[in-house]
Amino acid sequence: MTHAPFLTITVKEIAKQTGYSVRTIQRRAAEGIPGVTRLADGYHNSYELTDELEDWMKQMRLRTKGRQKENQVIEKNDKGTENFHPFINKIVMLHGKFERDGVFARKSPDQLFGIHRDFMPVIRIWSRLLDSLKSGLSPELQGELKRDFRELGFV
Repeated sequence: MTHAPFLTITVKEIAKQTGYSVRTIQRRAAEGIPGVTRLADGYHNSYELTDELEDWMKQMRLRTKGRQKENQVIEKNDKGTENFHPFINKIVMLHGKFERDGVFARKSPDQLFGIHRDFMPVIRIWSRLLDSLKSGLSPELQGELKRDFRELGFV
């Protein structure tokens, strides 16, 4: 489909069509969403509706549907197995509180080391997860994992 020149689409519409959050679309804009242009304010983006952008949105929509289908299968077969989400959410909320309250800036090195030790079980779980991910990841998911590492400052 050929589009009129300079026809744009909102980030909310892209999010709606792909199943991703607005925040995810904004973050991925820097990683090469087709047709994205940084506006003069240096913060917002303009998304030109192109064939490439439509193809990209279709790919993202299919990926999202694939994940939803996987989750439905897991939920259908899952008879009450716990997952990490509620625990991770609590850790994230605690981290936000620590940041707001300036806990990391106020604690002594010994106290910070104690917090580090508290997180060792979580770090071991994450390490085990990474070991499991090393084999069998599609190139697409390997790219996402690399982006995650860059975001964390590990690469």
